[in-house]
Amino acid sequence: MNNLRVKFLVCLICCTVVYLKGYGQQIAESDSTYLLDAVIVEARRLKDYDAGAQVISIDSSTIKNFEAMSLSEMLTQTMPVYVKTYNPGSLATTSFRGMGAGHTAVLWNGFPIQSPMNGQIDFSLLPGSIVDAVNLQLGGEGALWGSGAVGGTVYLENLPKYNSGLQARINQTLGSFGKHFQGYKLTYGKKKLYTSLNVYRDKANNNFTFNNKAKAGSPEEKMQHAAFSEWGVLLENYLKISAYQQFAIRYWHQDTEREIPATLTEGSSSATQDDQFNRLLLSWSGNLNSLDWKLQSGFSLEELLYENDASGIESLSKSKVFIQEAELNWYPLDQLSFQGGVQHQYVSGTVEDYEAGKQIQQRLALLGGVKFNTLFLESRINLRKEFTEFGNAPLVPTFGLELNPWNFLTVSGKIARSYRLPTFNDLYWKPGGNPDLLPESGWSKEVGINSNFNLLNIKNQFQFTIFSNKIDNWILWQPGSTYWYPQNIKQVWARGIETSYSLDKKWKKTSLNITARYHYTKSTNEKHQTEDDSSLGKQLIYTPLHKGNLNFTYNYNDFGITWSQQFTGKTFTTTDNDDSLPAFTTSNLSFQYKVDKKYGYLNLRISANNLFDEDYEIIAWRPMPGRNYQFSLIISPKLNF
Repeated sequence: MNNLRVKFLVCLICCTVVYLKGYGQQIAESDSTYLLDAVIVEARRLKDYDAGAQVISIDSSTIKNFEAMSLSEMLTQTMPVYVKTYNPGSLATTSFRGMGAGHTAVLWNGFPIQSPMNGQIDFSLLPGSIVDAVNLQLGGEGALWGSGAVGGTVYLENLPKYNSGLQARINQTLGSFGKHFQGYKLTYGKKKLYTSLNVYRDKANNNFTFNNKAKAGSPEEKMQHAAFSEWGVLLENYLKISAYQQFAIRYWHQDTEREIPATLTEGSSSATQDDQFNRLLLSWSGNLNSLDWKLQSGFSLEELLYENDASGIESLSKSKVFIQEAELNWYPLDQLSFQGGVQHQYVSGTVEDYEAGKQIQQRLALLGGVKFNTLFLESRINLRKEFTEFGNAPLVPTFGLELNPWNFLTVSGKIARSYRLPTFNDLYWKPGGNPDLLPESGWSKEVGINSNFNLLNIKNQFQFTIFSNKIDNWILWQPGSTYWYPQNIKQVWARGIETSYSLDKKWKKTSLNITARYHYTKSTNEKHQTEDDSSLGKQLIYTPLHKGNLNFTYNYNDFGITWSQQFTGKTFTTTDNDDSLPAFTTSNLSFQYKVDKKYGYLNLRISANNLFDEDYEIIAWRPMPGRNYQFSLIISPKLNF
């Protein structure tokens, strides 16, 4: 089966290259000498309807620094988002504003990529090399993104670079514990055409040493059975049909093989997990007079094979997602705009542990929005209603407001309802699945200030946000007399503050950036599960109260240095908060040197992670590596002679 897929992939790439080469020649012959602006309406909902929301963008230079790592490592080192990971290369999930792993919506160019079977996304399976832009939208945004956008949204974008000519990029990265990343990217951009081929491979043994705290004297041991190997390809094609229209097709394939190590309390492990997915996305976007539109169709096929020889388990699960959506924006006035859209999803999940083996759902969502802006005020109202076969989701409104009393100050606020539909596992798992589950839903509120000002020719930015998010009908799996089963029995209240400060200073040959962020998140259970429930009012497990990071970047001519430090407060590992993992701080240091000559560009980068060899765990009895190193060589030959 894998050989057939490889052959199909090779044929697809070859056919596309041949087609584009011929078509590109036709375009080159018919193009006039003037340049056309790219039609960019791919992320209209994110960029135009975010009033009142806090959106954090990861800049392109930072993304390039992490192209040999996963998105989980990028978020861990650059953002105060809590990333819960077992080991490097193992399952990694996020917690935004005190919510769970299933409360983060992840969109790839507008296409949701969370698993319909468990409602989560494994961030270790998202390589940094496949994205051009990463935006984090904090807080509930169910009206914009639908089910799962309860704690936050991660929006991944690929962007065309028209008129860029023929370009190549080669990345070779070596690191501790058998780390080896290879990335090859070839792009071609004309006035009306852009195509990109991105092939990557990543592997590591993860045989780091650690102190086994589960044994007397905490002897030093070496991690066993923790290797992983991954390869993938991303093919993008963009075509300007006219000065006002753009057609795009994207195809993403990835294979990952992972060994699952034992915990410190287990003797050994033979478990393995193989993940494979194919994602195809077609979109047509454009604008005419006061209208712009986007039609998009997406398909995703995911397979997960879990094997455990010791227990005799071999489980293969498959999921398919078809999504068709249409979005229309109308701008009758400069200060007023309207948005409308419809989305249809066909979702199927297959695993032998489901009733009847295979389950199918269809979902229909209607969404609309109004935005009004003046010189000092921007406001928006968004609505979404989703219909499903097993029960209708609630009507989801969002109201956002931004006020600019002075040029240097913005005051914002937002009230939003969000929801999460029960997953296939919640509904259909055998035994235990509960088809009578209700969607989780709740209201989130936030208010914040954002100030940008210059002082002594230094750009300063300060942000402060207070938020509150209360979720009802929280789905919780609990033990029964013979098996576990899910119920809507929990109410969770998450509240806290988020603050950040950054400064930028540039001289002729020098630039300096310092960014500090701190999040305080109190997330507690507010509803009795039983009469003697000891979790009432207690902090949710694996949800730290305190999370912060500090990033320092200094560049002089072709030389650069980056220092990043992350702090994670104490995290509780039991619902009664009797047991916990201690707080920890990790530091990372990297040096890079750039050489830009007539015939090519070269970047040398050396990184030291966990510089002070911190001994810590993110998940109980799952040790993390100590000090480790990476060396990257990036070559970009200049092919536009």
